[in-house]
Amino acid sequence: MSRIYLDNNATTALAPEVREAIDLCWAEPLNPSSTHYYGQKAKKMLMAARESIATSLGVKPRELIFTSGATEAMQLALPKGQILTTNLEHAATWENLQETKLIDCGLYGSPTAAAIQQAIDENTAAIVISAVNSETGAKANLEEIAAISGDIPLIVDGVQLLGKEPFHIPPGVDAMTFSAHKLHGPKGVGALFSRKKLKPKYRGGFQERGMRPGTENLAGIVGFAKALEISSRPHQMAELRDLFESLLPENAQINCSGPRICNTTNVYFEGIDGETLNILLDKEGVSASQGSACSSGSLEPSRVLLGMGYSRQRAKSSLRFSLSRYTTREEIERASKILNELTLSLSCSRCK
Repeated sequence: MSRIYLDNNATTALAPEVREAIDLCWAEPLNPSSTHYYGQKAKKMLMAARESIATSLGVKPRELIFTSGATEAMQLALPKGQILTTNLEHAATWENLQETKLIDCGLYGSPTAAAIQQAIDENTAAIVISAVNSETGAKANLEEIAAISGDIPLIVDGVQLLGKEPFHIPPGVDAMTFSAHKLHGPKGVGALFSRKKLKPKYRGGFQERGMRPGTENLAGIVGFAKALEISSRPHQMAELRDLFESLLPENAQINCSGPRICNTTNVYFEGIDGETLNILLDKEGVSASQGSACSSGSLEPSRVLLGMGYSRQRAKSSLRFSLSRYTTREEIERASKILNELTLSLSCSRCK
């Protein structure tokens, strides 16, 4: 029996078209910084990939800086000083913040423009938020938030938004971070969109306009461009997510009261230990998670769910299920059957 992978917010399988694009880059000694034939060929491939990604995002090619992933991109973008943010941010952001002032999100799962506007003060150096929360799928209204940010830099973690539904970057967004492996691209490559020229944090070569020195990951960048290209094809994630939720057990409740991205469901299973349920699901061939992969080694309940105001007990009884464009109806129906059987079994054993 084939396994069912429902942890796509952690990472996604490499798309076949992306693998083909990457293989072409590995077949020859390509370094975009070299001046000979192979170097010039590599430079043209890099420029084409940058142009392709920029066009997809609706930005200028020179506004993109390629990195090893969104974690590095966020570190490049973050300024010093007091950051206005939420306690629901991914570790890539949260662990790099020093001076913070928090916005209350509540069960809505994402900050509102009104809450941000109320929290802004004279010490605010930047506003940092996620376009989509990685654990609950809660979506921020970027248009409204960008409209009230004014002269304060607005930096957005766009990792869980890219490749799942169409969007454009509002004029008020100063910087946005992305990772290729969240949309069926390769691991180890990401991008920072920045309207403003940033102060370099690394020393070395002239690559990426001096902002990120070191030989570019050409295969990764080309793969990123191809992954973003195929992400524009129609998919049925929203339909299958809704089907999955309609088949949840009676003791299940969704952890988020606001708008959500099309592929994510974070579920509270009343009276059931989430870790136990997740282990049993894995034994039955269904891969889910208790939260962000970057915090999966923690014994503590989800910081995100606690930050939304849920109890420790609820947070420990919750699991995240996240779909991809390759998830099938048959997989959703089979995973739901397994989930219902396991929760019934755990509920019955608890009552004995």
